[in-house]
Amino acid sequence: MRAHAAGWVVKVAALLALSARPGAGQVPERFTNLRVFPKDTARKDLMREMRGWASALGVRCGHCHTGGNPETLEVVDFASDAKWAKRTARSMLRMVRGVEGDYLHKLERRPTVTGTTVLRPPPLTCMTCHHGLTRPEALDAVLERSLRAEGAEAAVRTYKELRTKYLDRGSYDFSERSVNTLAERLIQEKRSHDAVVLLEASAEFNPNAAWQQHLLGEALLAEGDRTRARAAFARALALNPENDMTRKRLEELGGPAEGLPR
Repeated sequence: MRAHAAGWVVKVAALLALSARPGAGQVPERFTNLRVFPKDTARKDLMREMRGWASALGVRCGHCHTGGNPETLEVVDFASDAKWAKRTARSMLRMVRGVEGDYLHKLERRPTVTGTTVLRPPPLTCMTCHHGLTRPEALDAVLERSLRAEGAEAAVRTYKELRTKYLDRGSYDFSERSVNTLAERLIQEKRSHDAVVLLEASAEFNPNAAWQQHLLGEALLAEGDRTRARAAFARALALNPENDMTRKRLEELGGPAEGLPR
């Protein structure tokens, strides 16, 4: 406990020393290049907005701002528009305000039998779409880009890396749905081998996903592997006995035989 307290004393002393240095950690009291926010926006309000953006995109101040040390904010040029990211952030802010002003407000009133119910849509923020990602994108789109650039094995590596990093953050949908969406496209494109690789990788983490097992059966059947396809359909039917499509597929392949994995 004493060592822990001493550690905090050192950290506080370091922060105090940093704040005493000329030009260190100096966020201006007034801002000289506000294009979207009102000119008289308070420092605390703008800083709260900036922190929200940084958290939503998983970045630090230096992502948008130039100069100095973005970690300590020493001699950072907050007014500069040199970085593309800052200009983009301004455009995104205008977009959000446009969506809220032109569209969301129209959803506030809904006719009912007894009159009109006033709804208040939740505010649209950066976190609404970004969820900690600089580039908000569905998982199946990320995996498809990786697959088309480097192949199915590379897409599996991407899937596992993203899962390790983002599983508990809500940034991507790591349920079976994301891989299923991509696998269905691949099967339609007659790229069944790639679909099999991705579906088997996802099944390691989603062993009770009945539709994923059905899709695996479809992909294996397209590959000409009737034995493994039959096993996949049997697992799918065991997980969801009400699926008539799976039952029909299994019957076409000779029905569930003894010893098939379930």
